[in-house]
Amino acid sequence: MPTRRAGLTLIELLIVIAIIAVLIALVLPVLFLGREKARSKQCISNLSQLGKGFLLYLQDWNETFPTAGDLRANPGTAWVAYNHDTAGRVYAEPERGAIFPYVRTVEVYTCPSDLLARSLRLSYQMNSTVGYIDPIAVHYSEIRAPAELILLLETVNQYYIGPTIGAFGGGCIDLPPSTVLPCPSDPIPCNGDRGCLDVLSCRHAGSATNALFCDGHVRAFPKGMLPCRYIEK
Repeated sequence: MPTRRAGLTLIELLIVIAIIAVLIALVLPVLFLGREKARSKQCISNLSQLGKGFLLYLQDWNETFPTAGDLRANPGTAWVAYNHDTAGRVYAEPERGAIFPYVRTVEVYTCPSDLLARSLRLSYQMNSTVGYIDPIAVHYSEIRAPAELILLLETVNQYYIGPTIGAFGGGCIDLPPSTVLPCPSDPIPCNGDRGCLDVLSCRHAGSATNALFCDGHVRAFPKGMLPCRYIEK
């Protein structure tokens, strides 16, 4: 009478392990993509809430935008405040910014997909053409097409974005309007003040970045699809 096998052979066990590994390889990307889509939706929601905060600010301040950056000698004029420590590092303090009375949840100022959000406390930067540094502020009536001008954009550790690069922030270095803004992985121009320009943070699925426009609507741009004309007034 033949004896009954007590368990799997080594080959059978390896086959089972291989099948499990294949299933994991198929399932994990789907789970990651689903989680990233949820984070991207939250990022869009954050920008939408900030957009409503800007519109409320405009109502209270004679339709004049807050500035994109501030100075140590004149803090509190920017949409978010910046803390300059003695080591020269800079991090954001939304609680002291001009928009905080209208958007009082600190988490709204950071994207859930931003790995640097915990230390920098900010994932979005303001377009410097909508307001540079106090007293250079912009009235809403000066904007020809609010639905075509970016107000906030996801960036990598910059003060603000703008059509030129300078000591306080980044931009696209006077590139033609048809030129697309670069992502950090793209071949990008360099500048003596700030090193290589790393404006956009294409952190979402498909290397996409989210942008808030001056009329309050939010739009996602795939990598290589955001032209410079959207940041020029």
